[in-house]
Amino acid sequence: MTPSFPFGQQHVEQQHADPRHGEGSRFERWRAALADGNGPDVNRILAMAAMIVLHLVAVMLLLRPQSIEPVEAKQETILVEPIKLDQPPPPPVPVPVERTPTAPVRQPSPPVRQPDPLPDSQAPDIHVPPVDAVGETTDVIADNAIDDGPPDLSPMTGARLAYASAPAPRYPVKAVREGRSGTVLLQVVVDEAGQPIEVTVSRSSGHRDLDQAAVRQVLKSWRFQPATRDGHPIRAIGLVPVDFRL
Repeated sequence: MTPSFPFGQQHVEQQHADPRHGEGSRFERWRAALADGNGPDVNRILAMAAMIVLHLVAVMLLLRPQSIEPVEAKQETILVEPIKLDQPPPPPVPVPVERTPTAPVRQPSPPVRQPDPLPDSQAPDIHVPPVDAVGETTDVIADNAIDDGPPDLSPMTGARLAYASAPAPRYPVKAVREGRSGTVLLQVVVDEAGQPIEVTVSRSSGHRDLDQAAVRQVLKSWRFQPATRDGHPIRAIGLVPVDFRL
C-alpha cells in the first residue's frame, strides 16, 4: 500500500497547474509545510546549527594566537655604598731656595808631562851663565856705633845669588824636534838654607815648554849659597837666567 502524501500531491498538482516555478513559490511551499507539521524537524536543525556554531567558535579560538601578557619587570633597587679610597697626601709645596753666589771653580792646570831624556848624541847645550859671588852679603860694621838690637832678617831683594848646585834642565823633546831655543830669566826666592822656595818667570823665552822646564828644574834640583846680613843667613830674591841652545 502506497502512503499518501498530501504535500507531495499538492506540490505535483501545483507544478502541473503552474508551469512558472520560482524561488518565491518554493519559499511558500516550505512555509506551508511547516505550518502543517509535515516539514523537517526544526529542533534538530537548530541543534545542529548551534553545534556547528560552537565548533566554529572553538576552531577560531584555537587558531587565534594566544595573547601573552607582558610580564612587568620588577624594578629592584640596589643600594651601593661608595667605597672611600685613601686620598694621597697633597704634593709638598716647593719652598723657594735662595741661591747663594758661589765662587767660580778654578780648573786645575793639567799636569806637565816630563819629557823623555834625549840620547847623549842629541843632548842640546843648555848654558847656565855663571853668577858671581854674593856681593851684598858681606857683613857691614859701623865704625862709630854697635847696634845691639835684633838682626834685620827681612828678605834681601835684588841679590846676586851664588850657585851651590845648578844641573842643566832637560830639553823638551818637542822643542828639540821643532828647533826651539831661547833664554828664560827666572826670579827665585831662596830661604835661609839656600833652598829655592818660589820660582816665577820674569822674562819668557818665547816658548812655554822651555819656561816650564826651567822652573821645574830650579825648584827641584838647584841649590844656592844662603845670603847673610850681619852674620845671619836671610832670605834673598834674585834673578837667574837659563839658556836653551841647540
